[in-house]
Amino acid sequence: MMNSRLKAFTILELIVVMILTSIIAGIVYMAIGIFNHQYRFFNGSATYMLQYHTCKQQITTDIRNCKTMTQAGDSLVLAGDTATTVYYFRGDSLIYRKGYEGTLDSFALHYSGLQWELIRFRSTDRTLVAGFNMSIRHNDEEYPWFFKKHYDEAILFGMDN
Repeated sequence: MMNSRLKAFTILELIVVMILTSIIAGIVYMAIGIFNHQYRFFNGSATYMLQYHTCKQQITTDIRNCKTMTQAGDSLVLAGDTATTVYYFRGDSLIYRKGYEGTLDSFALHYSGLQWELIRFRSTDRTLVAGFNMSIRHNDEEYPWFFKKHYDEAILFGMDN
């Protein structure tokens, strides 16, 4: 009988292959974890910035369309005709917009990073607001806004209320 030898992998070769496979699997697992973390961070920032731009655009449109800007407590009142008054006020972590249609919109801008200030006219004691200064801090960056209302002379000098 011929002396035949079976061809097979040695135990050493199998151990080397298992070690290399586990190293590659570990690297892939870490890369997926890093990618997943970056995606969540980017998705959260993108959602926040979308809220930021939507809020800014809505306030800008409302200020352009209003006749007067006044302050009622901590709220900003943008008044047009009787049927077109819009209110902006802050909640716990949201900016709310109560529209003239009776709708209540909210913008998820974190209250801790939100500052706003209503700028009044110095020459008059009327409740008109000349501008609206707002800044939002997100991811250690500050996004300032300044909205200025251009009034007709009749409104400024009290001929029209």
